[in-house]
Amino acid sequence: MSLAKLRARPLPMQWTAAPDTARYRLCNPIASGADEPCHLAIASGDDGDRAVVLRVVGDADLPEEADLPDPFGAFERHLDVGTCELGTVLVSAYVRGASLADLASVALTWPTAESLFAAFAEPLAVIHGEGITHGALTARRLRLALDEPFPVRFVAAGGTAGDRAACADELAVVARAICALTAHPDPAIAPLLADPDGGTVLRDLLLERARPVTPLLRAVARVELPMAGVEPPGEAELAALWQHVLAIEPL
Repeated sequence: MSLAKLRARPLPMQWTAAPDTARYRLCNPIASGADEPCHLAIASGDDGDRAVVLRVVGDADLPEEADLPDPFGAFERHLDVGTCELGTVLVSAYVRGASLADLASVALTWPTAESLFAAFAEPLAVIHGEGITHGALTARRLRLALDEPFPVRFVAAGGTAGDRAACADELAVVARAICALTAHPDPAIAPLLADPDGGTVLRDLLLERARPVTPLLRAVARVELPMAGVEPPGEAELAALWQHVLAIEPL
């Protein structure tokens, strides 16, 4: 990761509290950090410089970071918090990649979409098993992560207590965000997935058929049907997805 071009584009901002301006040097705004305004920055420390994200969350009180079970390292952690004239600022390590919202123009194959859903569903299953939800999931807070041990990252996790229905709702948010990037091979299902108001009709169709469904379709339709097997994506399909991510990634 090259930081040279970050130094070339400083962005002035006046701090009224920590983070310390001697440690954080602001750079260009980015759209892919979360739903709130975000800026890339350089954090200087004993181990040298590294890229971080400064996320402006408004005038709210400084939030407490959620203590989430995270064996995959998939949930964003705050390195520092502070305030500036724009409000509360959260500092986290910059992870190269792209959000699902950034990939809106990408057309995934259905097997690639199922594979992507499985990657996001695995860390969520851990916290959902503890009765905890992310609490604020959107397509922009679901990121594909380059150069990381685990390929996805959840941004701005609140760690809200949730029952089984809340966990299913959250999984459906992930499923809908991924379905927006693909088309189902079944001509009866594809238009219903593309229609924002097609959920009820889709659910009725699947229940009427009473066949096993794949995990992604099961989550988006919120149906308790047996799980069908999933066709793995081809290497070329996965490579094409990551090439799109690389094309969006600013560093």
